Amino acid sequence: MFNRKNFYLAALFASTLGCMACYVVPLSAYLARPELSVSAGRYMSALGLGGLAAVLVARWTAKIPGRFAVALYGLLAALGAGIAYVSLAASTPNLTTLGIAMTILGVGQFSLLGRTQARVVAETRPGKAIPYIFLSATALWVALQLSLSAATPRFFLFAASFALLASFLSLVGPGEPRTDETSEKNAAPNKTQKPNFIAIFRGAPAFFLAIFFASIFASNFYFSECGRLCVDVFPKVSALKLNAVLQISEVATLLSLTALISLVGGLKRAIVAALSLSAVRYGLLGFAEPTSAFVAMLGHGVTYVGLQSVVPALYVDRCFSDESERKNAQTLLAVAAFAAPSAASGIVAEALERAATNADGVVAWSGVFGPAALVLVILAVFFAIFGREPNANSSADKAEANENADAA
Repeated sequence: MFNRKNFYLAALFASTLGCMACYVVPLSAYLARPELSVSAGRYMSALGLGGLAAVLVARWTAKIPGRFAVALYGLLAALGAGIAYVSLAASTPNLTTLGIAMTILGVGQFSLLGRTQARVVAETRPGKAIPYIFLSATALWVALQLSLSAATPRFFLFAASFALLASFLSLVGPGEPRTDETSEKNAAPNKTQKPNFIAIFRGAPAFFLAIFFASIFASNFYFSECGRLCVDVFPKVSALKLNAVLQISEVATLLSLTALISLVGGLKRAIVAALSLSAVRYGLLGFAEPTSAFVAMLGHGVTYVGLQSVVPALYVDRCFSDESERKNAQTLLAVAAFAAPSAASGIVAEALERAATNADGVVAWSGVFGPAALVLVILAVFFAIFGREPNANSSADKAEANENADAA
């Protein structure tokens, strides 16, 4: 039952759950308690900064065997989560320690998630395995959130537990795949071009700029501010249950993604639609009214899938026919659409919140979400004018064409 592939899949499942535990925790709602009344923006940015640093850590540890690298990342993530729990669980939370812990947690958790995904890609068909792991982990996490009644620092203990589980599974699992030395000696020399991390600028500059700046007003910006907003708008509803609504929206969008892309007529229009819907969503949140806020939460999945995960990756895949350029562009996209903006978005959110807060401590939420909506409208217009529909010439398309030819 537990062969090499299953060990890797189990480690990826555990690391995915750990990532959800540290990232979806309604930290902003917890810190917004009257005795603290602290914006979570800087701490969400610390998590994003850790994710950005994970890119460098991955390069520094590239030569470490996969099983030991995953074990190391899991221990690092557990350490950061443990420090975060201790700093929040104290009678007087140590917020400086919390910021350091979130950075360590970001480095460990995102390194862990990236390396376990890489191992699954090497052992099985990622197009089939990874989506099912994400969907099943999300379903389990939604059930866990719905079963709890309030935001709590214990979520960091969940993150630490899942990270340790992924570390243990990788450490005791099968070793690295054996290599055939004779085959390696007789293999043709690698003539692929050297990594070119500016390929995405040459191939799709409008796309890159739109995704980068839109991502500043996604993920961390949303989580750090929406948690505070929910304290005002839904004082009697658990922030965990509201977070479960966001994840249900993600799953629903993923399950219907193919139909949605066909409905709007291509990937370019799908991104324009995601930008436009994100602007509408922030406009609704600016009213700070229960009905409009709940409707805005239902649109979270379109923003996440359309601007930060699946649709941008599909767009890049169809922009480059060369395998080397395509891989480098996907790497740069991961940095541009997630790590770098995440490190800045929490700071931007906190600055807007501070400017929109009056002397009595009341936040004018239109002053927080209004500027974000305006930027997203500008980006939607920009990409609609200067963006282009990518050509269907990717390696994935060629592989599918070859399979169809073989079947015929």
